[in-house]
Amino acid sequence: MRATEYAIRAYNVSVEEQIRLQTRKDPILSELFIYTRDGWPQTFEDELKPFEIRKSEIFIENEILMWGYRVIIPFKLRQLLLTELHSSHMGATKMKALARSYFWWPHLDENISEISKNCQVCLSYRSDPPKVISGGWPEVLEPMDRIHMDYAGPVFKNKM
Repeated sequence: MRATEYAIRAYNVSVEEQIRLQTRKDPILSELFIYTRDGWPQTFEDELKPFEIRKSEIFIENEILMWGYRVIIPFKLRQLLLTELHSSHMGATKMKALARSYFWWPHLDENISEISKNCQVCLSYRSDPPKVISGGWPEVLEPMDRIHMDYAGPVFKNKM
């Protein structure tokens, strides 16, 4: 199985042809496609810098841009994939791990973090939920109303 088929089928992205079409329509990815196919020029747009640092690892397979075994997703399909990833509310860390296995685009991690940060369901499953400010102890009215104790132990006796 080709890398493209593996990445697309494994995550159930709708259609390979849709990715091809949107890549051609995307102004940044269409430039990246040309640069990957024909070689990089000396100067290029700032939007291509995230791709330029990975240019030795980016290739074209079946007319789809790939970075390693990950499909480079066109802008118009990104929200669809983010929505699909977020549908199970698994939290940012697991969503990032899953996404990194199959596809990529610049700022993917930030996009996932933003979705997870604004979702109450995802926040409830976080391992470190937002901290609650404690209210303190109730006021004491009489001596010995409240007693505190420190506990230290276990203490081992040293054998000599």
